[in-house]
Amino acid sequence: TLTSFTVEVSPQFPPGTMVEFTSTLGSFKPSATVAIDVGQRAAVDLESVSEIGTAQVTAKVSDFLVRTSIDFERALPNAITVAAGSLTVTATGQVTITATLLRDVGDVTEDTVVTFRAEHEDAGEVGTFQNVSRSTASGTATATYLPGASTPAGRVKITAGTSPSSVTGSVDVEVTE
Repeated sequence: TLTSFTVEVSPQFPPGTMVEFTSTLGSFKPSATVAIDVGQRAAVDLESVSEIGTAQVTAKVSDFLVRTSIDFERALPNAITVAAGSLTVTATGQVTITATLLRDVGDVTEDTVVTFRAEHEDAGEVGTFQNVSRSTASGTATATYLPGASTPAGRVKITAGTSPSSVTGSVDVEVTE
């Protein structure tokens, strides 16, 4: 997450005067110290790649301080695509499922919890998921789907989602005998 942070500075400080920014979360890009511009502003970008919480941000010029809080919230997906390592699996077999979390702008927050669900066209929820991972920096999460010996042959819709987002994605897998 990248948040632009701008401080308007009193005319008593001429352009070129340095402003030092500090924060309890994240880091400033490209630098935490910037010069006041001709519009009497000093601007920085505060980046928090994986830290969720409230940052206490301070801007200091000479002996004057300005403090504020910035909330870093989890960036949830706008869309989820789901793929299966194979589109067929035996009831006693297993298949790797990959969910890719996508955003229109920026990236989904790393370590987002992804939930997987499998629903048989005739038998309701079936099977189990093992080795479920959280999302990576590239937005992918994986799980191993095991239909189970009692799962009848037929189509199983595997759905992936995150909470509290209502966005989901799915893929159909055919369970064979």
